[in-house]
Amino acid sequence: MAALAVAASLAAVAPERAPTVETLVAAREIAAGQTIGADDVEPVQVARAALPPGHDLAAGDAVGERAAIGIAAGTPLHSGLFVGEHLLTGMPPGTVAVPLEPANTEVLGLLSPGLHVDVVLSQGNGYERPVESAPVARNVAVLWVPTEDGAGWMDASTGPGGRSTVVVAATADEAAELASAGSRGSVHFLLVSPSAAGAAP
Repeated sequence: MAALAVAASLAAVAPERAPTVETLVAAREIAAGQTIGADDVEPVQVARAALPPGHDLAAGDAVGERAAIGIAAGTPLHSGLFVGEHLLTGMPPGTVAVPLEPANTEVLGLLSPGLHVDVVLSQGNGYERPVESAPVARNVAVLWVPTEDGAGWMDASTGPGGRSTVVVAATADEAAELASAGSRGSVHFLLVSPSAAGAAP
């Protein structure tokens, strides 16, 4: 009788198991522009409270989509990582999503989707060539940034090779300049004030 009482009291104070939900992660590294296949994703169970909105994807929501950026193995998938209507929702026709790697990754903590930035290219090393900086694109909207929430649920904080990536919206002409910027020098982001962002570029 005493044993039953002890068992009952232990059951009463034992913590309840947190409810879980199934979501998808990348089963292997996925390259930017790659069409996602069934073998590229795998379902995992995570705590419902730790899952950010929009991450509760079924396999059919990801298979056939095209990756907007490089996605590391194990990265939780969500619609913002895919090219197309998801990433460019609300953008003017002809807008292009362009992935960029900033020279100073500390700026990532200041960025969030919806903010506007000027993209500046710096060239030269200060020795053989003087350092020169010039804007490549002005007042472009940030579409996607890597994040890591306080609960430890990791978003795609780094792309393949440990590189951090930011995706911005650009016109076709701007995209051509932005796409080659990283190979020509160092890319930097300058935050644009809300009043400037609301004005026509």
